[in-house]
Amino acid sequence: MTETAFVSKAPRLGFIPGFDGLRGVFVMMMITEHIFPGNFESVSLVLDSFFVMSAFLIVSLLMQEHRDNGAVDLKKFYQRRAVRLLPSAYVHFIVWLIIGAIATFVLDVRFEGRNLFAEVAKDVAAAFTYTYHLVFPLGLAAVAPEEGFRPMGHLWSLSVEEQFYMFVAITIVVCLRKNLIRPLAVVCALCAAYIAWSRFHMDLGPWPGRELGDSLHSRGLQLLWMQRPDALLIGVVAAVINAHCTEEFMQRWRKPMLVVGWTGLGILAFSLMWSSKFLHESLGWPFYLENIPERASFAGDVLRCGPKGEPLVDCSNQLWFFQIGHNLSLISIAPAMFVMARYKDWLPNRILGIKPFRTLGRMSYTLYVWHLLGIIAVTGAVENSSRPVQFVVKMAAVFAVSWPVYHFVEQRALKVKLRYSSEKETLDMRTGQMVSTSPPDQPA
Repeated sequence: MTETAFVSKAPRLGFIPGFDGLRGVFVMMMITEHIFPGNFESVSLVLDSFFVMSAFLIVSLLMQEHRDNGAVDLKKFYQRRAVRLLPSAYVHFIVWLIIGAIATFVLDVRFEGRNLFAEVAKDVAAAFTYTYHLVFPLGLAAVAPEEGFRPMGHLWSLSVEEQFYMFVAITIVVCLRKNLIRPLAVVCALCAAYIAWSRFHMDLGPWPGRELGDSLHSRGLQLLWMQRPDALLIGVVAAVINAHCTEEFMQRWRKPMLVVGWTGLGILAFSLMWSSKFLHESLGWPFYLENIPERASFAGDVLRCGPKGEPLVDCSNQLWFFQIGHNLSLISIAPAMFVMARYKDWLPNRILGIKPFRTLGRMSYTLYVWHLLGIIAVTGAVENSSRPVQFVVKMAAVFAVSWPVYHFVEQRALKVKLRYSSEKETLDMRTGQMVSTSPPDQPA
């Protein structure tokens, strides 16, 4: 390690019980929104939280490896990412291709007159190449209605995250060597602030303009800010701040830090309920703010919107949840997550660290990838049933398709992942325990 290289002052991360618990709670909230779409719209903020947490962990672990070993083994980093993420996703692609082939060529099923296998193949191609967020931004067929059925619409977020992984490791390595970690954090913070400002002013992406089109080459960039890359940037900033805080500093400032953490959790909890149509209509939630216009179009800088079948009217002075909700979630989850990482005896850590939450958290990736398949499989059978029946049957279907994959595919992949550790002790994600791994190779 050169004398000018940045060295993290933070202790080793180890196992953070609250992180597993948060993942478990968040993935269940997200599945519930997909079971009852449009009723818990602000639950979309859980993806912001996943992004912040993921970036924080990845960057913190890279800085930890650099400090301990004097270098970062990029080859092993990408091997770990591949072993962690690809097996479950690739099995998911194969299963959907089989379903599409049987439905199309054996049962002659059509979706609005379209070839179902062709629609599935489009999704697999976009997800396999991790360009889903560019081809089918937000997974919404409404963005490009001619594209038809989107069985993997939720995988846009994995594409955003994978693009981040592709570049963040190299960037961090260079900035560590050149001692440019602080400037990197400043740039990330400024970019995140710009994205938040743009989203508030309804500029939803960097190119080519406000009026949404269905061009394959531009629609992903037109909605890029709605796919929350700023959450990943905030995670990088939080990791850099964490790396500058010694254990002595954190203990000296424990009380105010805990206040900051509780405040963050409170704001996040409010944000997650803010745009809930279910709470508003069923329980009289008084703070309801509609998420996005049902139909919208820009005429110059004037937003015009209205319900289906009615003329569009000027609604440019109306405040929508998406303009501020994502921004608010980022400035709330980041400090709460930071406090969880540094004070493992904090009450939310202990609550979220109980076994049911941790188990759901460890299954969160599998549940996220596979849950739509379970929901779609039983929707026709329960679509006329009561809400409680729909919830129980659909949630049972989600676990029925996810559990075997988690047990037979992901658990084995996590065991293999330990072989690519670059450190002497590594967190075993199957158990939440630190385990001894092969001594790292010495840097050249």
